[in-house]
Amino acid sequence: MRTKFPFTIEIDDEKYELLYTEHSKKQLKELENGFLVIANEANELKRLNEQIASLEEKKAIKKELAKLSEGKEKSDLSIQILDLIDEITQLKVKVRELESKKFDIEELPKKRFDMSVSGTDIEALKLAVENKGISYLKLIQIIDEAIIKEREKK
Repeated sequence: MRTKFPFTIEIDDEKYELLYTEHSKKQLKELENGFLVIANEANELKRLNEQIASLEEKKAIKKELAKLSEGKEKSDLSIQILDLIDEITQLKVKVRELESKKFDIEELPKKRFDMSVSGTDIEALKLAVENKGISYLKLIQIIDEAIIKEREKK
């Protein structure tokens, strides 16, 4: 079994001689953990928004009931509405906190690139990628395709 694959990438008629090295178990775990953090935060954001929507529905129903009620019942419903408003406000703060975290779609592909690609032209390739605004996500896809071809050769 091979764990290292030499390959060439061409960008705008420039060729880059590189070496792809399979990830170690530790590296795979690190990439997986990075993905899980992003996935968990996205799931939490979705859960919070669903919870807010549900509470907003309850609030609307209670407002309608309050319009039809009188006395203590109306007072109790008004207190429940205020409690719902407080709860919704707290959840919206959590949503804003999560949304304020910048999810960099390039972070994991760049990390994967740094972990697995080396070679004599690595610095020139990194410079070309930055200067041309090439996405590391796209670059990793191209590298994966090149490595598939290399694996099929042997």
